[in-house]
Parts: sequence; structure tokens; C-alpha cells
Amino acid sequence: MTNTPDIKKINRKRTMVLFLNIFLNLAGFAIILPLGPAIMQHYVELSQSTGGSSMLTAWIRFSEEMAKLIGHENPVHITQVFFGCMLGALYALGQFLFAPFWGRLSDRFGRRPILLVTIIGTGLSYIIWFFAGTFELFIISRALAGIMAGNLAVSTAAMADITTRADRAKGMGIIGAAFGLGFILGPAIGGISSQFNFLQYFPSLGAYGVSPFSMPALIACALCVLNLIWIMTKFPETLEESQRGQSDVLTWKDRILGMFVQGTRPIRLTNKIYLCYIIVFSGMEFTLPFLASERFGYSPKANGYLFVYIGFVLVFVQGFLVRKLAAPFGEKNLALIGNVSGLISFLIISLTHSENLFFLGCAFLALSVGLVTPSLSALVSLFSDERNQGRYLGLFRSAGSLARVLGPVTAALLFFYFGARETYLFAAGLLILPVFMIFFVPEPKKMTLRQGVTLPEENEEISVSVRQD
Repeated sequence: MTNTPDIKKINRKRTMVLFLNIFLNLAGFAIILPLGPAIMQHYVELSQSTGGSSMLTAWIRFSEEMAKLIGHENPVHITQVFFGCMLGALYALGQFLFAPFWGRLSDRFGRRPILLVTIIGTGLSYIIWFFAGTFELFIISRALAGIMAGNLAVSTAAMADITTRADRAKGMGIIGAAFGLGFILGPAIGGISSQFNFLQYFPSLGAYGVSPFSMPALIACALCVLNLIWIMTKFPETLEESQRGQSDVLTWKDRILGMFVQGTRPIRLTNKIYLCYIIVFSGMEFTLPFLASERFGYSPKANGYLFVYIGFVLVFVQGFLVRKLAAPFGEKNLALIGNVSGLISFLIISLTHSENLFFLGCAFLALSVGLVTPSLSALVSLFSDERNQGRYLGLFRSAGSLARVLGPVTAALLFFYFGARETYLFAAGLLILPVFMIFFVPEPKKMTLRQGVTLPEENEEISVSVRQD
């Protein structure tokens, strides 16, 4: 790739488009985060008044039995907890199964068409949510949203297309900043927009499945339409025809186990580190509001402010620190620092009853995820040849999605059975494993060439062919 001023200018524009794409995507997704308990209460009441949903009834019975099993005194509360967990796990499961599929298609047909398809599919999921008059229809909307969430992996691959190998971590840091901003704005929009109930003004809409939470769905859909227009009009293809490869059809074994068996040894090891880290992080992310409520008496509003605080620290780390520290420290060292920061965070949060120290622990938590996620994704990208960026980054995202299925469920059970202190001490102990594994990750070769690079499977020599522009 010729590093001319014109190409630099074009790539800066592409970077901004990708930033906005991910920001709008994550804001739309995060709109639902603060609404879980209220949505659950709505469908429970609807089920009771209409003789309702067999799926919901079965879920309530399961939750009540679980509450009795662990000795919980408030079955309604534990039902809300597991409902929120199920929503997150369902979304992550869809992303886990389909992210490699979308990544492989983008390697074969280009990033732009796959981004357009997945954005349209995400918009359709929000339309289903808008008309979700039954619990089953609402679950279908969340499952579809998870399936279409592969566009995040495709966006990551597109960022890899337009950054040199030496600047890869900076590009991933920009993506991380978009994630952080989306998670700041999304819950705020969800909480505010849920105050408007269409049925108060247009009761007849209830016959079409409109619910008290259709306004957040409408806003999420509007963000999706804005994103679609933005990609259609402002985003040129980033993957050149010469770089597109013929892809084999992925089997289910490839999609589920690919992170452990496909790619070079460094790619597989990095995926395992990410899986371990996100299992711990996603579980703690899920239980943090419950710890704050139990230990400091936080209301939902106060928990919202807590996540805004974490989000701002996350944006600062991924949008500024990663870009400044990637070159002097390297991605491997940043990932190590991030994992150690997570260990420190969980130790502080588990032991402190001081609100100031609690916020310090949360800052370390944001520092941790802000360093680990872009650094590990950059490592996978650097260990991948250019023709398989989408494929391997899709498998990397699948590792995170699988962890987000397992983490919240595991953490919820630990939290309500053993308590907050023991759960976070257990999390700190688990992070010792990825810290140890990072020492076995080799330093990547930061070549500025983007084409003709063949990476070794194990101990093979690296062969590089240079295209003459």
C-alpha cells in the first residue's frame, strides 16, 4: 500500500465512518440495558392478566426453584436477575455462532455489503421489538439482534484493512472508544425514552403489539436507519478485489471450536486469553449493580451514574491512552497491564466498604477492559494474514461472545450463593490464568506491508512478497 497523503486522507474518513457505525450500533444495543427488570415486570403482568405465555411461566417457575435452591428470600428479585442474564446470554449466543460466518463472508465479498446486510437485519430486530406484544416475540427480536451483531467483527476487520500493522492497536483503540461512547449514550437514551408510553396516548396500538417499551425500540431502529444511510453514502469498500479469498463453507464445528483449532498458535492462544478474561469481566459487569445496591444502597439512577463514570474512563483509556502507549509498550505488554489492573480492581471491589475506594476499583476495572480488548484484538489482527482478517477477528469476537454467555450466568450463581466478597475474590483469582498465559504470546511482527504477507503456522520461517506499486 502506497502511503500517500491522498490515501491517508481517505483512510481518515473511513475511520470516522467506522467509528460512527460502531457507536450507533452499540448505542442501539445498549438502549435495552437499563430496561430489563421493568420489561420483565411488564410481561409477567401481561401473562397473569391474559393467562399468557407458557415460555414465561416456565421461566418464572425455574427462577423460583433456583431461588429456593440457593436460599434467596426474594424470588421476584432473582427472577429479574436471571431474566437480565438470559437476555444478555441470548444475544451473545447469537453473536458467538454467527460472527465467524459474517467475518468469512466479508473476506470473500468485501466489508461494505456485509455491513449493509447486518445493519438491515439489526433494524428488523428492533421493528420486531416495537411490535413485541408477547414474550416469545420479544425473545425472537433479541435473538435476531445477536445473530446480526457480527457487523462488529466486520467493522473491526475493515479497520484492520485501513491501518498499517504498526498502527493496528491505535485503530482498535478508536473502535474501543466508539464502544465506550455507545455504552454511555445507549442506557441514557433507554432510561429517558422509556418514560414515554405510546399506549397512554394511543391505546388502540396495543392490538398491534405495541408495549410501554416500544419507544426505546423505535429510537434504536431510527439509529439503525441513520447508520444504514451513513454506510451507504459515506463508506467505500476497504478490501480490495485482489485481497479477497475464496472461502469454504463454515461447519458448525468450525464456528463453535474454531477459536481453539484454527489459525496459528499465537492466534489460538490469544483467543483463549480473551475467552478467560471476558468470562470474568462480563460476570463482574453483570453483578456490579447488585453489589453497589447491597453494599452502598444504590438506586437504579445511582447505578446509571456509576456506569456513565466507568464509560467515560473507558473512552479515555481506549480513545487516548491506547493510542499513546501502543508504540512504546506494545500490544502484548498493554494486555498484561490490563489483566493485572483487572486483578487489582476485583480485589479492591471485593474487600472495600468505602465508596471512594469502590470508585477507585471501578476505575481500575475500566482501565483493564480499555487496555485488554483493543490490545488482544490488535494481536489477533497482527498474527493474521491479510486475506483472513475477517475470519480470525470473527473467531476472536466469538470467543468474547461465548464468554458473555458463560460469565453472567456463572457470576450470578456465585453472587447469590456465596455473596459479593467471595465472588469478586474468585474473579481476581481467575485472572491469574490469563496473566500467566500472556507470557507465552510471542511479539508480533509489525510490518508496514499489508499484502503478500504469509504468517507461519508454528515454527516456519516467514516469507514476505512485496507488491510493487
